[in-house]
Formats: sequence, structure tokens, C-alpha cells
Amino acid sequence: MNGWRRWFGALLPESLATRGTLVLVLAVGSVVLPGYLAYRAWAETLTQRQEYERQALLAVALSDRLAQTPDESGQLADCRRALDEYSRRVRWAGIVDRERHVLELSRRTEIRAERIAAQVDFSETARTSKPLLDGGQPSSRLDLLTLPQPDGRAVVAVVLDRGPSAGGAGVSDITWLGLACLAIGGLGLAWAWFHFGIEQPVQRLARRLGAVQAGLTEAAADGTLPSDLADVARAIGSLQRDLAGWRDEAERRRDSADATVATRVRQAVLAQRRAEREADTDSLTRLANRRVLERELPRLIEEHRRSGDELTLVMFDVDRFKALNDACGHLAGDTLLAFLGDLVRAATRKGTDLTVRYGGDEFVLALPGTAAPTACDVARRIAALFAQRAKSFGSLDPPLSLSMGVAALHAHAAMSPAHLLQLADAAMYRAKRQHVSVATATGV
Repeated sequence: MNGWRRWFGALLPESLATRGTLVLVLAVGSVVLPGYLAYRAWAETLTQRQEYERQALLAVALSDRLAQTPDESGQLADCRRALDEYSRRVRWAGIVDRERHVLELSRRTEIRAERIAAQVDFSETARTSKPLLDGGQPSSRLDLLTLPQPDGRAVVAVVLDRGPSAGGAGVSDITWLGLACLAIGGLGLAWAWFHFGIEQPVQRLARRLGAVQAGLTEAAADGTLPSDLADVARAIGSLQRDLAGWRDEAERRRDSADATVATRVRQAVLAQRRAEREADTDSLTRLANRRVLERELPRLIEEHRRSGDELTLVMFDVDRFKALNDACGHLAGDTLLAFLGDLVRAATRKGTDLTVRYGGDEFVLALPGTAAPTACDVARRIAALFAQRAKSFGSLDPPLSLSMGVAALHAHAAMSPAHLLQLADAAMYRAKRQHVSVATATGV
């Protein structure tokens, strides 16, 4: 076995790339070349078959024409003899109708015409050739050729002798067997070159590297490393220590980077939340702004429609606020609005009620789970506390006051957020007209 390997290895190129190219070329050639030869053999056989069928049909047609032509001068005798030689493959020819009646045109076989007529297939629409059945088995030499007539009532049937050179079984089998052996042999040789020239050398190299690594590790552990490998072992040990130090440093840097990223992410999240709060908060009164009301009021209405609980809206503004600005300046107006924001936050439930500066000196309170009478009590308390403090803001006559309108979702049949705001706004202006502090959507 070793001698075989040495002999085979001597045939292999030194370069691994050249070996791979050689294996690839051999494998592809083992498939392409036999395939091409097989195609050529098949094409040649088909051409021979078509040619001898064409000659046979021509011979039958000429024989029939010559048989009907009178030989007055005796000049057709030589033509008939030449035609007989030309059509030597025709063993029988005749016309068969659908009732299996036979009109023989030529006979050179012992097979009865009835047996031939019984094998004619009238369903065929084109000329076909198939082996003639002899005792129930396909004949190895004779073919039955049929040619349907235009009227479809009869066919011309011809029995042809393929002969030993027109696609005989022996020659065909030998040809196919040789091509198959050529392909299998080429693929086997390609596999052998791949196995001995590429696969085994790579496996041997891997085993040697594994053995060297194991040997160096064990030698470094027990101190029995050979002197000629001591430098290599020390270099490997130094490299391993450097790699361990680099790995530790990389882990420290990764942990530090993760901590830095986590801190930056937390700072960014807090900054985003702070920006969102500032964007939703009125800077003067520290109440929610109108955008929050437009976002939250539809959600509150939908929730209270499903639960059946009441939701009440209180809308109010400061009466004669413009007169305060004109008399005492805008700084006094801002101070009053800031005080009103503190008053509203103190008089409502933190985390439940929604307190909004709707715009200018106009405010809206959304009181979830609160009926209209209770909301009126809250509104009156805010108005009373505001009236006490408003006396300190200038000497206006009459003094500053609040006009507050109350509208409830279910009690006043509000159909939408805009409708509920419209009801509260209408109640607020009713309070102004009637000179009262609080009015509901249906009266005082």
C-alpha cells in the first residue's frame, strides 16, 4: 500500500493549486467527454434510422409506380432490378384499411399479412416506426412503419429490416458500456487524486499541528522540553501571556465602554423625558398646555364611555384681565396667572385631574370620575379663593373674578371632545352674562 502511495504521489504536482485544477479538469472531462460521445452516437444512429426509413418509403413509392407503368420497349427492366436492390430492406409492403383488409404491394417475408395488419395503429397522426411483434416479443431486426393516408381510412404499412449495421443491439450496448466505463474511470481517477493529493496531506498536516501543540504544552508543564525547542516554547509562552494580558485589557475596555454607553443612554432618556415634559408644560403656570388636552381628552372620553363613569370639564377665565394688564402692567398679569396655576394645582387631585392652561387667561380642568354637582363645588371653591387674593392686585372696580362653566360627558350628552369643550365654553359665557361665578351647560 505504501509503495502504491509513493508511486501515485510521484505523479502529483508539487503545488496544491495545480492539484486542485487537475482534479477539477479531470472530473469535468469525465462527464463532458463521454456525454459528447454518447450524443454523437445517438445522433448518428437517429440519422441512420431516418435515412433508411426515407429510402424504404421511396422504394415502395417507386415500386408501385413502376408496377403500373407498361414496359413497351423493355427499358424498365433494368430500373426495376436496380430498385429491387435499392429497396432490399423492405420485407413487406401493403395498404391496410380500418376493417383490417390488406392489399399487398410487396412481400419478402414469411410473416402473414394478417399478423402485420393486426399491429397497425390507426390512431397515429404521423409516420411512426416501432419494432414488429414476433410471438408477442419485439423483433430484434424488423420494424413496422405506418404512413396514414389523407382520408384517414387506410394506412400504408411497411415492414423494414434494420440489419446488423442500422442500430443493432450488440454495437449499441458495447458503445454505451464503453462510454459508461470511461466516465466511471475518469471520476474514479479524479477522486483518487483528490483523496491522495489534497485530502490526505491536509489531514496529515492537521494531525501534526495538533501533536506539536500538545507536545509543547506538556513539555512546558513538566520541564522536559528538548533543548532545540526551548526557544520556540519560550516564545509561545510569552505570546500566550501577551494574549492573556491583551484579552484582560480588551475585557476592561469593553466593560468601561458598556458602562459609558449605558450612562449616556440613561442621560439621553432622561433628557428626552425632560424635554417632553417641558414641551407639554406651560412655563408660566406650570400647568399642562393645550397640546396635552388635545391629546389626552379623546382618550379620557373613550375610557369613560366604556366604563360608564362620569367625566366633567370645567372651563374658566379671568374677568377684566385686560384691564389689569392695562392698569398695572403685564408683570402683574403674569403674577396673577402664576398664582392661579398654584391655586388650581392645590385644589385638584394630583395624578388624577388634568389641569390645563388653554390659552391666555383661559383654563380647563378635566375631572375624571366626577359628577357635575361635585365639579361645581370644586369650581366655586377655586373662585372664592381667587376672589380673596385678587383684592391685592390693584384697585379695580369691580374687582377681578372668575367665570366658570361646567359640562359633563354623560349628563349633557356630549358627542365628541370638541362638543364637550363647546358645552363648557357656552356655560362659561352664560356665567359671565348672569354675573355668577359658576354655570352648568343646562343652567346655574
